[in-house]
Parts: sequence; C-alpha cells; structure tokens
Amino acid sequence: MRIPSMPAPSPVNPDSGLRLLSPKEAAPLLLTTPGNLAQWRHQRRGPAYIKLGGIVGYRLSDVDSYLMANLVVPES
Repeated sequence: MRIPSMPAPSPVNPDSGLRLLSPKEAAPLLLTTPGNLAQWRHQRRGPAYIKLGGIVGYRLSDVDSYLMANLVVPES
C-alpha cells in the first residue's frame, strides 16, 4: 500500500508577519528565472535566502537589498 506524500508546507510563520517568496515568486523581481536562482545559490551569489529542509525562501527585504546593492548611478 502506497501512502501519498503530503505537499511541502509554505515556509510562512503567520505569527511573525514574515512571508517568504518562493524562487518562482522572487525570480521575476530579479529579472531572472527560478533555474538561474538555483545556479546563483549553488555559486553562492545572488540575494540571501532561507533554506528549511529542502524548501528555499527569499525575504522581500533581501531581494530589495540585493537590487539596491547593484544600483548604478550614472555620473551627471
């Protein structure tokens, strides 16, 4: 008898007010794909992320910080 696997819970703690973005949700904000985010994690680059077991999540504040760290201001 095969026991069906349960879907992985979303990495959200409703008490903390913290919502983690999945790689699929974070990728468009970073103008990339979830696959590229996986490569970035392997290469230890890109925005900070949280990993709980096999689940990866991105805080919106870390995505924003990564974007601002790559801000280029042209000289006037």
